[in-house]
Amino acid sequence: MHYRQCVMSSVAHLSHLSVRFCRSDAVTRTQNILPIEIVAENRQLSSCFCAQRHRIQVIASAMVGLGFALWFTRAAKSKNAASADIRLSRTADRCKTSNRKAFSVSIERGSMISVSHAFLVTAALFAPALLRAQASELSVMSELRSLATATTPQPPAMVIKIASDIRALPAGQRKLQLADGLAHLASRDDPGQKAIQAVADTLAQSLAEFPLSDTGDQPPAPYTDLAKLIRYEHVTTTLDYPFLAKAIQKLVADDADVERADFTLKDLQGQDVTLSRLRGKVVLVNFWATWCGPCRLELPDLNDFYSRFKSQGLVVLSITNEESLKVSSFVNKTGYRAPVLLDSESQAAKRFHVENLPRSFVFNRKGKLVALAVDQRSRRQFFQMLAAAGLRP
Repeated sequence: MHYRQCVMSSVAHLSHLSVRFCRSDAVTRTQNILPIEIVAENRQLSSCFCAQRHRIQVIASAMVGLGFALWFTRAAKSKNAASADIRLSRTADRCKTSNRKAFSVSIERGSMISVSHAFLVTAALFAPALLRAQASELSVMSELRSLATATTPQPPAMVIKIASDIRALPAGQRKLQLADGLAHLASRDDPGQKAIQAVADTLAQSLAEFPLSDTGDQPPAPYTDLAKLIRYEHVTTTLDYPFLAKAIQKLVADDADVERADFTLKDLQGQDVTLSRLRGKVVLVNFWATWCGPCRLELPDLNDFYSRFKSQGLVVLSITNEESLKVSSFVNKTGYRAPVLLDSESQAAKRFHVENLPRSFVFNRKGKLVALAVDQRSRRQFFQMLAAAGLRP
């Protein structure tokens, strides 16, 4: 856990001390911090600490305040103080960083107490929970790295476990980032519908707990990623949020653009290939790159499909924006035989709304878009896409 300790000083002879933690607003959410203030006798002490917003939730701040309260109560009793009045109240006082409402934990006492000692005691009580939360986060990050770098298909149980581990994390931006990261990886290696649904449920839960604000014309990325799982992986969700509906509408519009799109690109032999002239054939358009690991894992299957179904009218077009010499060298080494087209200015990629690699599109003999994949596909999944266009193994 990373803390940015601003100032911590000992203050004696306090007649009134308040620990305040501010509600999050758009400003602090953007800055990713949660301020906590210590106030004495209506003036701010030179004592505060700031922590990353996704690492410490409101409940954690409450624990800090209660820790101070318990310590002061005990100290007051041990010193035979006349009274120790602890009050929990909601106040409209202004926080230091912005004009927001705050919750306040107030302790009134008449004996001398060191604020630094109180902080140390509270930190000792609070640290184990924070360390456990950090350990859980680090464990999830390690699992995601393993999933991202795996060179062989991972079992569905692994994806389901990671989704479960993320759901158990405290609500906040960090949890949402991890859930969104899993959504980017989960559809690889064909983990099955149960695993994909678990990933979608985790992302939906994270968004429900930590909804994002408007970022302009486009919905925030996590809503778009959930929309892709709904539209292309056929999962369901109970999340009802305008940004999600907007993201789904955009995908529908993008798919309509793809169905109308056309291009003329040169292959590695310098011959022009025009998509619209391939009507009457089943066309699988695959955007890829030599540096893309998941793309390279798809090539053997695409090569096999091209050889096996060419006589049935299948055309596989592999499109890349890389230089001709680099691509030719790669193709010669791998023995890839399907046509490779050069999209040096990424014009075809833009018309197909390609945002990540690999991405695959299947058109039937009438030129209708019948299947789309936004990530690496397995052999079984490619067969399903081709079957939607009328091809059978």
